[in-house]
Amino acid sequence: MKRGLGLIILVFAILIFFIISINSASADTIITDNEINTTGNLTIGSKITFILGEVIDNLLGGWLKITGNLNVTGNISSPIGRTATFTIAANDSLERSKLQADYVCDGMNDELEIKAAIDALPDSGGKIVLLEGTFIINASINLSDTDSNNYVTLEGQGDGTVIKIADGNDLSMSAIRAEGRLTTSNVIHDVAFRNFKIDGNADSVSGALYNGIITDDANYVVIEDITLVDGGGTDGYGLAILTTTNIEISKIRKGNFAVNTMEIRDSEDVMIKDSYIEKRLEIYTTSNNIMIEGNIFNNSRLVPSTLDNGETMNNLQIVDNFFDMTSSGSNAAIAPRYIDGLLISGNYFSVVDSPGVTFGSDEVTNVNIVGNTFVVKGTGSGVSIAGDNGTISNNVVKCIAGAACLGIDTTGGTTPENWIISGNTIGGSAAASIAGIRIQVGNNIRVYDNNIYNFPSAKGIYVKNAATTNTVIKRNIITNAGTLLTNEGTGTIIKFNEGYITENSGNATVTSGSTTVAVTHGLSATPSQNRISVTPLSNLSNAFRFWVSNVGSSTFTINLDIDPGADVDFSWQIGSY
Repeated sequence: MKRGLGLIILVFAILIFFIISINSASADTIITDNEINTTGNLTIGSKITFILGEVIDNLLGGWLKITGNLNVTGNISSPIGRTATFTIAANDSLERSKLQADYVCDGMNDELEIKAAIDALPDSGGKIVLLEGTFIINASINLSDTDSNNYVTLEGQGDGTVIKIADGNDLSMSAIRAEGRLTTSNVIHDVAFRNFKIDGNADSVSGALYNGIITDDANYVVIEDITLVDGGGTDGYGLAILTTTNIEISKIRKGNFAVNTMEIRDSEDVMIKDSYIEKRLEIYTTSNNIMIEGNIFNNSRLVPSTLDNGETMNNLQIVDNFFDMTSSGSNAAIAPRYIDGLLISGNYFSVVDSPGVTFGSDEVTNVNIVGNTFVVKGTGSGVSIAGDNGTISNNVVKCIAGAACLGIDTTGGTTPENWIISGNTIGGSAAASIAGIRIQVGNNIRVYDNNIYNFPSAKGIYVKNAATTNTVIKRNIITNAGTLLTNEGTGTIIKFNEGYITENSGNATVTSGSTTVAVTHGLSATPSQNRISVTPLSNLSNAFRFWVSNVGSSTFTINLDIDPGADVDFSWQIGSY
């Protein structure tokens, strides 16, 4: 009886509490310890304590602490500026995800819900979180300075979040566009795209051009953890970066959009790193200050740069990348043109029938190619150079067995000038038939301190023709070469190369009754006659004059005008530089 009476009293107390605590609200109401407004706007005072133990405790001027559950079906707003976050569920997201989402898409024209969420963010920006599932779009998801879409992040849940172009789409479009207003010199700025997949749906669309993400008139952009697959059409780019400054692109996965994985045009201060690139990365000459670091190029090319408006690119750095070109045919891994200031450093190249790095013209200046590894598996070379004012140093070129390759080459189509080729290690193969280093044409080329080995059917160093002028070849080590060094150039200086003798001296005697003596000079190549110095050690006796003739690959001749009538001794000194 007492237990039943106690239960009745408890229930009655609860009813009294809620009767007291709930009142109608046609206006804003302040919540106090004994007052709850259920239909109007709520302004929290000091504390709400529920009889069953739930507590809402407000520290004025501080923060709101909720112990228990708070279910809000409307909007929560605050006079204090804040950055908002909206979640968007796809039509095929989990049901529990849909219940928690601010927006739910229906699988048709999902760009509309996504754009609505973006536009609902305050001017201070915020984050749009795309939940797991596939978002079907028929038009671009636009972030525009016109719509004040600055300071916005669009973020997914990894490859489980897919933005897919709809079946049957016949537009030329980009999945995502971030654009400023060029006509008013305004830019969209401080935007980020992270952690989702873009599916171009190539087999089910018919437009001519599809891009994954395009930025135009943008500043301070981050693109990371994006997968790009199945780009449709005959033209298009996974990422098209146009008139954009201060952009970081990282962790791009796949990248097999129609033409190029990435295009960089009219942009500055660009970082591309830690990405997997399956198609070309094309950079136009109107872009400057580009860093490409730590990427994997899978049978894809880096093409810096396509000439645009006759301009020259400034400052391109290509560092610590891996280039697998084993199925690329005759395409070079890197083909730079029209650049002033190029660094290629720490990269690994696996190449077949084309150079790892080749220069298409002489419009490349101030180049440093240093510390790279080139594994040549076919008829290609490590580096084929043109342009002016460059250094190729401390690289390793290795021709695998059976590869008819060469190490470092100058192109025959242009005249490179003022290059230093130094400190490189170049290993050939029995099939190599040209040279470790070949200077086809050039002016003021310095070849110093290289280690060249295993070219048994080829030349160690080959200065090819008379059009090659003022080459200096010093202190190189050449072993197991068919010919250590061949010089056909003009004004070539060759000195101090191991195993290749360029200086010698000795004595010779023209005996009485003779007017000549043949001298074996012991040099590795035929010296120039003007480099031979001959000095009589005694008077010429009956003779009046002497001279040198018949300079050949192994001997030269000292001549007297008549029989001296006695032996005449000479000292000689010779060099091939």
